[in-house]
Amino acid sequence: MTQNQDFSFSSIKEILSQIGGSQSQLYLPSIQRHFVWKPEKICKMFDSLMRGYPIGTFLFWEVPDEKRHDYAFYQFIQHYSEFDNYENDVAPVDLPKGIIGILDGQQRLNSMFVALSGSYCEFNNASGAWTTKSYNYDKKHFYINLLGTPDEDDHWAYDFRFLSDDEHTRLKKNHTSMWCRVGKAMHWEGDDEVAQALNELTQGHSYDPEQTEKALDILKHLKEILQKEDAIAAFWVRNKELSEALEIFIRVNRGGIQLSSMDLYFSTIAAFWKEGRYEVEKFLGEINSVSDRGFNFEISSLVLASLALSDGPIQLNVESFGPKHVEAIKSRWTDICNHMMAAAELLHTWGFDGNNNISIHAGLPVALAHKSGYDMSASAEELRRLVIRSLISDFYARGTSRRNKILIEIREFMAKDAERHKSFNLERLMGTIKLPVGISFQVIDETIEELLTTEIWKPKAYLLLSLLHGHHALHQTYFDKDHIHPQKKFSDLSQYDLAPEEEAQWREKRDQLPNIQLLQGSVNRSKQDEPFADWLNTFRPDKQQRDRYLDENDIPTDCSLDFKDFPKLFEKRKELLRKKLYAILGAKNPTVIKAEPSISDSLPS
Repeated sequence: MTQNQDFSFSSIKEILSQIGGSQSQLYLPSIQRHFVWKPEKICKMFDSLMRGYPIGTFLFWEVPDEKRHDYAFYQFIQHYSEFDNYENDVAPVDLPKGIIGILDGQQRLNSMFVALSGSYCEFNNASGAWTTKSYNYDKKHFYINLLGTPDEDDHWAYDFRFLSDDEHTRLKKNHTSMWCRVGKAMHWEGDDEVAQALNELTQGHSYDPEQTEKALDILKHLKEILQKEDAIAAFWVRNKELSEALEIFIRVNRGGIQLSSMDLYFSTIAAFWKEGRYEVEKFLGEINSVSDRGFNFEISSLVLASLALSDGPIQLNVESFGPKHVEAIKSRWTDICNHMMAAAELLHTWGFDGNNNISIHAGLPVALAHKSGYDMSASAEELRRLVIRSLISDFYARGTSRRNKILIEIREFMAKDAERHKSFNLERLMGTIKLPVGISFQVIDETIEELLTTEIWKPKAYLLLSLLHGHHALHQTYFDKDHIHPQKKFSDLSQYDLAPEEEAQWREKRDQLPNIQLLQGSVNRSKQDEPFADWLNTFRPDKQQRDRYLDENDIPTDCSLDFKDFPKLFEKRKELLRKKLYAILGAKNPTVIKAEPSISDSLPS
């Protein structure tokens, strides 16, 4: 290694020799992401190295010896597996002196370690293969085809690949290719060993002189690339606390598209709380498993919820994760988990899960209510109304700033209100807090009418149907959104003697809520384009069962199910759904809107 005070050059061989084993010197600080590079990207990096292209400068942190036990560090992954080895192990407690933290270049360096000293196990994406079975994953090593030809279309000059043993055995039989394990080139001492390696590769084959000469040239070049002194260029951060190193790390990575702000914010928690990353990720897995169908809560949302439930700022920025706020999260972590788990269990009871894509933000007020000390049994129905109205009104999908202001208002209200009242009441909340302009808890006639015209492809359609027809075990079985009268029936309306504007209205109504139901996935696939009346007679041959099915799904039993009578069925079901939405949302004095006989007047323009 050649270096001055702030900059150094090293060979790939030298750097990798400092990773792994009892004498390992290179570690990943807690401000790091999981290893995420895919084989194609790793191959592209080595192609760049062979062509003399720059692969970027690294940022190394010389950890003060007296501070090496104060922070959490992680080891590099050597044998990566998509199945069961995709997270970095925590570094040993007895860290040696003189360790180096890799601040920038973690993905590149771990990719080199996997490719040259380890393996990459990836899913064999064969038809019907299960991701939960280990035998569907292939362990692969890194090779270069010494007889490969440049691919100008994809801008590849060298043919690098990760190959399983079976793939390598099969390709070895091909006399137009010659595959060498790339990592071996790090250990060749001179040209004699390069020539010996070539001799081993050519045994049993009849390569012509031109092929062997080409292979030898590439092997020599490969050895040079892996062993030359200036392959790794690094800036050094010296004599800095982790908080200072973190600031440099964030500034360096600001422009990178691979590293999101949330990756950085989350990692700062671990910077001041050794077990923070492990605890947060562990709890994320637990809370996402509350529902049989699973929640899809994200790590960023859980971190924001942790700030909210520890009385910290409800905002994701660097200042929110200083030592004071992280210490508050750490000291209250058990309580935070209890509040969030109580909220998740209630959401599950109310029929919410990954299917209807509820976010932590929508459930956070329930956790805040639990934290505030309300009687949760007495508050459950009012909290359910709060969650539903916030989802219906898209409270948490209108920008980060607005969302955070709403959550701050709700937190402050509940903290004070719970001191005077045993249970939560939505009307008190609505009459007290100040919401951003354009957002309201109020449900008016226009709100209901807008919901009734929700199209099938909008995410809110599944939410509405799951609220309207809660008898479905949505948390146990996967349901599809299904057209009651199938789409195909609307493709040719010529036989119904409709005016052009009426045909347009039929097709507009086709995708709206009154013509949508929830069906189990397997049932929906069997229904396909069958006329609804015919399908129902087969699906529920008994009249009593048929009427029960119609009633459960708010499909009128006193109306023809034939496609020619689609407008009447649409309007009658629309009225049933309208009344039910008023009841679910707890809205007062619904305006009864009667269906007009004229088709052209049935929907707003």
